[in-house]
Amino acid sequence: MSKKNILLIISILILFLSFSANSWATQFKSSNSVSVAKDEVVEGDLFAAGAIINIEGVINGDLFFGGNTININGEVKGDIIGMGGSFTLNGVAGDDVRVWCGSVNINGHIEKSLTAFGGNVVFSKNSLVKRDVYIGCGMAQFEGDIGGELRGGAGTIELSGIIGKQVKLKVEQLTIQPSAKIHGNLKYGAQKIDIKEGAVIEGKIEELPYKEKRSKWLSWKFYFFKLLFMIGSIIVGIFLIKFFPDLTDKVSSQVRCYWKSLGIGFIVLICLPIVAIVVAITVIGIPLTVILFLFYFLFLYIGKIFVSLVVGKEILKSRGSVPLWPLILGIGIFTVLFNIPYVGLLIKLITVIIGLGALSVSSFETLKRARNTKNIST
Repeated sequence: MSKKNILLIISILILFLSFSANSWATQFKSSNSVSVAKDEVVEGDLFAAGAIINIEGVINGDLFFGGNTININGEVKGDIIGMGGSFTLNGVAGDDVRVWCGSVNINGHIEKSLTAFGGNVVFSKNSLVKRDVYIGCGMAQFEGDIGGELRGGAGTIELSGIIGKQVKLKVEQLTIQPSAKIHGNLKYGAQKIDIKEGAVIEGKIEELPYKEKRSKWLSWKFYFFKLLFMIGSIIVGIFLIKFFPDLTDKVSSQVRCYWKSLGIGFIVLICLPIVAIVVAITVIGIPLTVILFLFYFLFLYIGKIFVSLVVGKEILKSRGSVPLWPLILGIGIFTVLFNIPYVGLLIKLITVIIGLGALSVSSFETLKRARNTKNIST
């Protein structure tokens, strides 16, 4: 398939997503600082990407976000889904909350369930989740009320609030404070557990098998396979630099607009599979669906290579040509970051999304310029 056809498919997809977004009354906000004022009402869904995201008003639909610091002091009547550095909910979430952040702080109310992955998850005394909570983190502290179950895994967990149903956890260290109340069973797998006197557990206490994992950093297989993956990524990066120099320059420039790339990448990440499935409903659309998914996974893979290249160039201050050393340095750095416990997955996800967004924008702009040039020539 020619490059022109590839760009055509990507551009049609982006245009379709833009049309669909308008039809669904979706708003997009992308800048260094994104805010919804206290007296502002957003009708429909909101996609927000920025270093700082402040929601003081009301969103009548879902909130999708990507940013460094996210503060929600108002009300989101739909789902809250996104990733970032720090997420704080002081207001009200009318539906489910699903976040991947370095730190998650819940001080408000969640009308349904919470899924949180990251470094730290903290529930204050004023927090309330009416249904279930699922976590995967380094440290978690629960002082508020959970109406449903508490499930997941972490390094350390401290419970001092109220859990409406059962608790099922696998942790290194579990501490249940005297003020804790569990209205159900406690199932745990832990290296160390400390149930303080005065804690209430209404159901049964069941100890689950706990196997202390040997650190992957101590295994030679880990370094061997990571080295193979690094070499593979470097080879692909060299191939892109040599045979697609214009695309490499354009994508690298777009990566530096990281908030814009993060926002668009997040939209494509979510919407492209939906579009592909919708297209597949018509039998004649099945080949296009296969092509869309092929390029989807291809972009997910090579996107992080472009991000690695840009980071390596920034560190080595190499802005002119595209030498080999920045590529190797960037891939090496991200290989380490991606394997940091708990937050490595978040770093990888953000990196992949930025690369996906940069590739999508660059491809669309390339086709747009090619079409304008063709119109001028005719």
